[in-house]
Amino acid sequence: MNIAIIPVKHKSERVKNKNFRPFYENLSLLEIKIKQLLSNKIFDKIIVSSNSKLAEKLSKEYGCKFILREDKYSNNVTSWSEVITNVVANANLKNNDIVSWCHVTSPLFDEYKKAIIKFKKSKKKGFDSLVTVNKFNGFLLNENLYPVNYNWGKWHTYSQNLPKYFNVNGALFIASVSTILELNYLIGKKPEKYLCSDYTSIDIDNEIDFEIAKIVFKKKLKKI
Repeated sequence: MNIAIIPVKHKSERVKNKNFRPFYENLSLLEIKIKQLLSNKIFDKIIVSSNSKLAEKLSKEYGCKFILREDKYSNNVTSWSEVITNVVANANLKNNDIVSWCHVTSPLFDEYKKAIIKFKKSKKKGFDSLVTVNKFNGFLLNENLYPVNYNWGKWHTYSQNLPKYFNVNGALFIASVSTILELNYLIGKKPEKYLCSDYTSIDIDNEIDFEIAKIVFKKKLKKI
């Protein structure tokens, strides 16, 4: 079965009420993500994992399964690995179920059907997971301001000739339940990448991100 899990906390540290305040046409980020997942018509079940009563209410309104998450697994203290394992282990899923871990903080990403199809094809080639990424094409320095992916002076190269690097944008992770529970993580030992465009990879981490995402969403994805 194709299972979508939306992890959403009641409280956001950097953006007040981020997941539940109006984002587009009075819809919250959580509501937008649920509507996107429903419109892809590929999921057998959509699960919302949260410690929020409001998330529970919205889940029921949209016909999603709600799993109440303990506050212990809804903070920035408990390791992310423990949170993932707890959420998946309590979802009552089968080992061969395919889990799509979908963050509401990526409202511009809506390519779930294409990503799942790619993951299923990649499994036949030995890949055990899929992660959304975008290209990193810049000049990177370490904490001592030494070049990491290029050299200064006459050895300086043009950006298009830099080594290929990718940034994990957090929009989507896909893996089977067995892989997640074995590794206590969403990315397996041999992941496949799903390349995102600059705008679909926008991740909301602060107030500026929230406002920028609102503008881009309104311009690019009016229909949800």
